Amino acid sequence: MVRRIPQWLQWEPPIPPEELAEGMESAAAPSIDFYLPLLVSAILATLGLIANSVAVIIGAMVIAPLMDPIVALSYAIARRNRRLLFNASFSILTGIVLVIAVSWAVTRLLNYQLLGDEVVSRSSPNLIDLGIAIASGVAGSIARSRRRIASALPGVAIAVALVPPICVTGIGLALGDAALLDGAPDPVKNDYELEAGAFLLFLTNFTAMIFCGSVVFLIQGYGRWKGARGGILTSLLLLALVTIPLSFTFAKMRFRSGVASTLVEMSVDYPEWEGVEVGQIRIHSQPDFRLVQLHADAAPGVLTPEHVAAIESAMRKRFKREIAVHIIISNYEVLTSEGAEE
Repeated sequence: MVRRIPQWLQWEPPIPPEELAEGMESAAAPSIDFYLPLLVSAILATLGLIANSVAVIIGAMVIAPLMDPIVALSYAIARRNRRLLFNASFSILTGIVLVIAVSWAVTRLLNYQLLGDEVVSRSSPNLIDLGIAIASGVAGSIARSRRRIASALPGVAIAVALVPPICVTGIGLALGDAALLDGAPDPVKNDYELEAGAFLLFLTNFTAMIFCGSVVFLIQGYGRWKGARGGILTSLLLLALVTIPLSFTFAKMRFRSGVASTLVEMSVDYPEWEGVEVGQIRIHSQPDFRLVQLHADAAPGVLTPEHVAAIESAMRKRFKREIAVHIIISNYEVLTSEGAEE
């Protein structure tokens, strides 16, 4: 008697190599079917980023076909297909140039210099973004090689977000030092320059997808490990290089989180802080210590030098290092033509 495998345990066999290879050739081809949707996606993403509209940005990510040649490049590495490797690389490179040019032109045309969270959030990638890219690379390759889950590709495109960081690169190149964070008095100051940080995010997504995609294709039997060894090692080296700056950014993010936790714990002992709101936490590394700048909204006299000393002491105890704290206070005061209002 033959036992049937339960349906929930059944795993669809991969698409035959000949059929998948044909699809990959189409995905890697530099054609009007690739560049026209990418052009529209770049325009939408740039406008959505400038308008700080999540819905428009998501729509642009669904339209963007940039993931197709990237997955094809992973397949080319696994199969050691030089022709496919060249076509996919050419499509990716020209697609990047097109998106940067479009986002630069749209930004210059609008001459809009106030940037919202959707732009700034893509300028400081860290190890969390790497984890997202790795998962997306695995999911994209599996979805490409399985008919039943091919519908997951739009979700992968949204998760990995390839076009928006390239658009932020173009926006940063167009604005330069004139870029301002909407609602903040100071120019955008981040762990990286706006365009450099955004392009690092794209490189993170790109290298992780290439490496993970190639490995997934090889595991499924679409190539031989020995033949793909050179491409795998190259993509792994690039991924390791990208990981270095991401680690520094992640460490700073963890440090900011520790600063916030310290303030929350201390607030129990300082009830007068109830009306104080900390808007930004900025970390500046110095040779012998770290400077923590707290941007806070507080009524006059609520925060005192004694409070700063207590915060410094708590943070030195927590982080086991020398720390200086500066609190930049914005008072609750409204000034009109008739004078100040309470």
